[in-house]
Amino acid sequence: VDGVFADEHTRTAVCEWTSFKPGLGTVLRGVEVYRFNDAGLIDEVRVYYASRRDDTAPANELEGYPYAERGFAT
Repeated sequence: VDGVFADEHTRTAVCEWTSFKPGLGTVLRGVEVYRFNDAGLIDEVRVYYASRRDDTAPANELEGYPYAERGFAT
């Protein structure tokens, strides 16, 4: 998990993540948006990838985004 952002008024949270796959030598980045019900339980999850998944690319992430400069693990 690279970061979590939440808004209690809309009962929504966003989790920014990086998935390292050392055996394959690849990286996959994305975010998940969570919506919570009145009881505080997750009732919806939406997943977004930084780029189209490409198993031939060493890093599936936003092209040109300065991940290292912004403090993300690389």
